[in-house]
Amino acid sequence: MNTTAMNTAEPISDYELERGKPMPSLNHSVLQLRLGGLLSKNYAEQFLFASELSLSLADKPFVPDLCIYPKRKLDWQNDEIRLSEPPLTIVEISSPKQDFEDFQRKLKAYFDAGVKSFWLVIPFTETLTIFYPNEKPISFATGEAVDKTNGIRLNVDELFAKE
Repeated sequence: MNTTAMNTAEPISDYELERGKPMPSLNHSVLQLRLGGLLSKNYAEQFLFASELSLSLADKPFVPDLCIYPKRKLDWQNDEIRLSEPPLTIVEISSPKQDFEDFQRKLKAYFDAGVKSFWLVIPFTETLTIFYPNEKPISFATGEAVDKTNGIRLNVDELFAKE
């Protein structure tokens, strides 16, 4: 066993342990806020958008970057800590240290729990890929991405604008 290699690895942060995913980078953070803003601006009347929401799906904990639920009223005096109701759509933004096996595992768990679509945003390639159960994924690098399960349309160029 190579103990030198083991000792030089970066320690896993409390954030990573709690959420089961790498700590977000600058690009990840900016995209998460920008995506939430674009979605809320255009679809707040139809959907509820939640960021970093704790989910329990099939008794497994998940903390997606964004969740899209049908519109519902919020009760500010009675908060919900961990939801077991699957969202319509889950959005994950890849981080530099995240591998695709992680997304494959999550994708299966999300669809098994009843999620209708899964968006994977990859900052490095400036792409948004939409996955549906038992279908080939569709990737968007420019123009308008359309999610057929919820009717949401998103301008990919606006999402990845350099400003």
